Amino acid sequence: MMMMMIMIMMMMMIMMMMMLLLLLMMMMMMMMMRRRRRRREEEEEEEEEEEEKEEEEDEEED
Repeated sequence: MMMMMIMIMMMMMIMMMMMLLLLLMMMMMMMMMRRRRRRREEEEEEEEEEEEKEEEEDEEED
């Protein structure tokens, strides 16, 4: 009887650990996604600025 109880307890502990690990992974993924989005937005802004510069140069040529 005692062995069964210990086994069950071990299983519960392992399950809890797994759940915690999963949660951590999810949090990390969310952080990565946010960072990527921010980077993309910054890149887009830079591209827009470059386009404006090119337009100005074209006008000068005319």
